[in-house]
Amino acid sequence: EVVKVVTPGTAMGQGFLDETAHNYLACVCTSSSGFGLSYLDISTGDYFITQQESLDEIIGHLDRIDAKEVLLPEELTLPDHFFTGLYTPLDSDRAHEELTSFFKIHSLSGFGIESFQDAYPAAWGVLDYAKRTQRHDLPQIISCRPIQDQDRLYMDRATIRNLELVDSLHNKHHE
Repeated sequence: EVVKVVTPGTAMGQGFLDETAHNYLACVCTSSSGFGLSYLDISTGDYFITQQESLDEIIGHLDRIDAKEVLLPEELTLPDHFFTGLYTPLDSDRAHEELTSFFKIHSLSGFGIESFQDAYPAAWGVLDYAKRTQRHDLPQIISCRPIQDQDRLYMDRATIRNLELVDSLHNKHHE
């Protein structure tokens, strides 16, 4: 009997994780107005949702959070440096129902994500995948937080690497 499925985005426990960094599992969906993104760190319960107009913005966001695994609908592809898997997104209304059922609430407005309807399929996709691979409830996930774009400075992958904001270039050369 399979007890748990371990993938790059769902790994938990000593020996699997760098304790100084998040281990984000992400999910992307498409909509008529752009793209939805949701990501989750199963080990901490940190769970976020956002919407972007372009796939390039989504890719930039995934690079910034250093997503370990990204779930995509069949029609999307990402650059090769991402570890990806496929999922079948629900429509936004059904995803909303599943999310409210998971959190045992009547409305998502208490989380401040009511304006992110186009990203609900991604939010449910990442949560459903985590539930299925972990094969148990996820009590550490108690809310979903919105990521707003205003008042933020975004940097591309090369800038983050060259400024050594996440990893030291010196240490990478000596490994």
